[in-house]
Amino acid sequence: MAYLLELIKALLYGIVFAVTEWLPAGSEAHILMLDGILPFELYPDAEMNQRFLGLFLPVLHLAAAGSAAALFYARLWPFSKRKSKEKKHALLRIWLLVLIPVSVLLIVSVLFGAALEHRISSPIVIAFITILAGAVLIISDRIMKKPRVFELKEMTLKETGAAGLPQLFALIPGVSRSGTAMIGGQLAGMNRTSAAELMCCLAIPSLLGTGLIKLAAVNVQWNLQMIPVLISGISGVFFMTLFTIRTFLGYLKTGGLHLFGYYRIIAGLVLLILALLGAVPGGLVY
Repeated sequence: MAYLLELIKALLYGIVFAVTEWLPAGSEAHILMLDGILPFELYPDAEMNQRFLGLFLPVLHLAAAGSAAALFYARLWPFSKRKSKEKKHALLRIWLLVLIPVSVLLIVSVLFGAALEHRISSPIVIAFITILAGAVLIISDRIMKKPRVFELKEMTLKETGAAGLPQLFALIPGVSRSGTAMIGGQLAGMNRTSAAELMCCLAIPSLLGTGLIKLAAVNVQWNLQMIPVLISGISGVFFMTLFTIRTFLGYLKTGGLHLFGYYRIIAGLVLLILALLGAVPGGLVY
């Protein structure tokens, strides 16, 4: 019964991670709250459970990247025999533009990511950052330019750079990867749905790279009981990623990002209260 509870926890972590990673909600704050309310108890030792979390979260990164790749495969895979030569060239151009800012992001992540996470790992600090980022989302909806880019094939390095390079701020725990990409893309002239599609394209290689980088630093002893727990988390990420991205793209046809800003402020306040009460851990292995 206790092990079944761990499987359910892993599924819940996967669902929450997928929703808050693809929406501009801030996955770090939500994982911190989950870790405070429903911590893993696979091991009798608390430190070992935190080490497992340090393995579990990069695996969720990889699962999210794979899920999004599966969702966009038919549309964005450039080597399909069914696509025309012109279509293949257009898709290769899109991926080349995407990989330029992602490469910069991953290089900076390797050089400075761990140091930033160690310096900014306090739940109270992450709570304030989550609240501040929520305010930015609300303000950004009011200052957006009239869009001039409505499809990915119309974008240039200006748009991919404007959406991709601000993701460097997402190395700071509490800053949303999807939120920075969406705001940057829209400020560069993209409409909401094309900015969201670009965000997903940027996220596939960046989540993959980030997950592999973090896995390389994991220090945990593998055993068989981990495997079903990891599979449970991966399942939650996979199905919720498909649902979340489709729903988000549909919402953006008429709605803006300000609602997510209000939600982030509420989530940040909840995390702040939990932190002040001592109900969340002192740092996050993320």
